[in-house]
Parts: sequence; C-alpha cells; structure tokens
Amino acid sequence: MDAEPFARWLREQIAAAGISQREASRRAGLSDSAVSEYLSGRRRPLPEACRKLARAFGVSEDAVLTIAGHRSLPVDTNTEFFQLLRQQPPELISEIERWVRPYVRAYWEQRHDDRPRAGARPDLAIQLRWEALTEDM
Repeated sequence: MDAEPFARWLREQIAAAGISQREASRRAGLSDSAVSEYLSGRRRPLPEACRKLARAFGVSEDAVLTIAGHRSLPVDTNTEFFQLLRQQPPELISEIERWVRPYVRAYWEQRHDDRPRAGARPDLAIQLRWEALTEDM
C-alpha cells in the first residue's frame, strides 16, 4: 500500500497542532527518524506506532490504523441508522463528520481509480460528497 495518504494525514495533524516534527515525535514516543520517514511517505507505521500517534494527537486509533492501511473500512447501510442520524442537531453531525472523515478519506485514497467523478456521490454509508471530504486537503 502507498504510504502517501498516511504521510499527508500526519503532516495535517502536525500542522493543526501547531507543533514541530520533533515535538510530534516526542509526544508519540517515536524516534525522529521514524516520524521523518512517515512524513516523507518512505515508510508506513506499524500498528503500535499508529496507536502512539493516535494518542499523541487525540484521535481514534481505528481511524489512524485505517489511514495507515492496517484496517479495512466498515460500510454500514442500515437505513434506520441514517434516519436517526438525519434527526440529530447540526453540532452533533459536525462532530460525527470529524470522526468519520478519516475513514471515508482513507477509503477513497485506497481506491484511486474508483473515486467519484465531479458531482457524483460515493456509495458509502453516510454518502458524504467527495468534494467536502477533500476541500481541506
């Protein structure tokens, strides 16, 4: 699997936290050289490094493991779930999107040739638009 999606994710996390690469390494308890290789896309982190990075950035371990290619994405098409989701307040929907976005993004990164064309909607559980997922890339 290509390590670039993980490298992009890690760069985004470091930038969002406003810290240096060295500080990110320190917080995660990883060597500077390992983080450097993850950032360059030369190497993909092992599951334990993913867990450390998830804790360091306060994000879901599952999301980080998925972005790194260690987990596949669950796709749930349960209609009742989505009806319930649509009834939630906008603040909760925003929070859910924040947690789901890495999974959906990783799914499309792994399926380069299956990306939806402009205006098309991905056939995923919550049917988020690709443009909305990548607007901050």
